[in-house]
Amino acid sequence: MPSRDDDAFRLAVLLGEALIRGGASSAATTTCLQRALRSAGVDDATVGVTMGQIILSRPGRGTSAAITHVSEAPPGSLDLELRRRITAMLDDLAQGRRTVRECLAELESREADGPGGAQHAGARHAIPAAGLSLLGVGFCLLMGGTAATTLCAGVLSVAAYAAFAAMQHLRSPGIFSLAAAGLTAVLGATAATAVIDDAQTALCIVAALAAWLAGITAYGAAQDMITGWYLSAAGHVMDIASRTAGLVAGVALGIHLMAPFVGESVAYIEALRPDGVSWATAITGAVLVSGGYGLASSGRGIRLVALAALGGLVQVLVLIAQAVGLSSFVAILAAAVVVGAICVRAAPSLGLPSNASMMIALLPLFPGSYIYQGMLGTIFGVDGSGDQLIAGAVTALCLSMGGLLGQFLASRSLTAARALGLDDHPDDDPHDDPAGARPEARQLPADTLQHVRL
Repeated sequence: MPSRDDDAFRLAVLLGEALIRGGASSAATTTCLQRALRSAGVDDATVGVTMGQIILSRPGRGTSAAITHVSEAPPGSLDLELRRRITAMLDDLAQGRRTVRECLAELESREADGPGGAQHAGARHAIPAAGLSLLGVGFCLLMGGTAATTLCAGVLSVAAYAAFAAMQHLRSPGIFSLAAAGLTAVLGATAATAVIDDAQTALCIVAALAAWLAGITAYGAAQDMITGWYLSAAGHVMDIASRTAGLVAGVALGIHLMAPFVGESVAYIEALRPDGVSWATAITGAVLVSGGYGLASSGRGIRLVALAALGGLVQVLVLIAQAVGLSSFVAILAAAVVVGAICVRAAPSLGLPSNASMMIALLPLFPGSYIYQGMLGTIFGVDGSGDQLIAGAVTALCLSMGGLLGQFLASRSLTAARALGLDDHPDDDPHDDPAGARPEARQLPADTLQHVRL
């Protein structure tokens, strides 16, 4: 295989592994790798990404045999800083500001350093723990938690994260790490209930586990299903079942362990509904949920502020829609359309793929608590558990359909505006860059939704 193709395939593999470990979807990873290969001049390569497996292939050329390369990368949690750097690298490569070898050298250097580099383990966990604590506090506010419950949720979120991280450090399978987090949340909430009279045990547990609820995975499954990635959607569904089963197993174990001491005096399971929450409290909670998760996902500076503000905007839009008489599902759909369009327009300024920023912005509406309550209620025979699961599925579909529609409309309007010369971006034009004459610079088609950085 020619040296150029060697470098291009190696670059695509490293990019794919970095994106998957950084929380990118199969669709986003596939699009990014196609873009990278075309920018490197390998126009006849095909890319397949499914459930953490990367398949690159190229047909034979003359006397050269066909090439197929298979690589596996375990999926990880969202890493905004990594996604930002990959996005910038792809832009530079497409516009000819960097060569394939320069990008390859940077990725190989990062791979050699490992995740987190030389950063101390304690410092590496401190910021995510703080972010998840804010997320737990925000979730409590959204659900109308008391001050005592909110404080307990913030503390227990850190404790649950510590248990999860400890199990991960021991290389335990993910389901056992989640079970450890669930058990820790129940034990801590029970202790809080014994000390504090008005602590809401069920809400405290769910808020402490908010970061691991299957809402993001359900959103990804619905999005993959809508866009035709059925195998990836099936993988997400299995992930939903596995993640929720781990949490529920830990919570159920904790409930059974505590039963001899507290009997039925503690309500571990109850429907959580944000009824009677003031607008100010709900909006503050949404800002903390999006901002906390953004902080835990390596969001910093103006990007973190923007993501938190988008989370608050989502809640404002939902509250307004409900105030004018729309149902909750229609309100969620409408808010997702607006935020999807905003994230596309803001992607160049934030330096983030629109799908990553949209996912964090919509996080306050994600249906993870429905799925958790439905499965836990099913185990303990609670009435209405099936309704919770259905509500979670419908919410995930509304979020995905609305977000994708907003992205589609915004991307089409951008394409139309540029065709009419109404929206010119010098940075997007390789002729404005001294490196524009490099052979790697290729004008890529701009008529697809993926071009707007899913």
